[in-house]
Amino acid sequence: EGEYLAEFQEELAGKPRVRKEHLEDEKKLLRFLRARNFKVDRAAEMYLKHLEWREEWGVDDILFQEFPERDQLLEYFPQGYHMCDKQGRPIYIQYLGGINVHKVLSFATEETIVKLFIQE
Repeated sequence: EGEYLAEFQEELAGKPRVRKEHLEDEKKLLRFLRARNFKVDRAAEMYLKHLEWREEWGVDDILFQEFPERDQLLEYFPQGYHMCDKQGRPIYIQYLGGINVHKVLSFATEETIVKLFIQE
């Protein structure tokens, strides 16, 4: 894994959107390598698309945005965190059978809904 990781970091260095802290997050980089069976070129393509998506949706800034539709959305689209699993990871549940799509779309756009889920 180590040699693939070094090659991956070298491949990404100097690419648009790739910052130093991205290259230092070895666990995250390994996830992309594993997802593409340690094929560095395919993992790099996937990682760059990931960064492009994050930039396009403003993921890094979305935590600080306020969404007035949030409370109303939760009323018609029940969801939330429920305890943790045995390894301490939070469990997030969406009650899909309880969604009232027509009500949700009457006060929120699809883009707003996606941004709320990214924030959550």
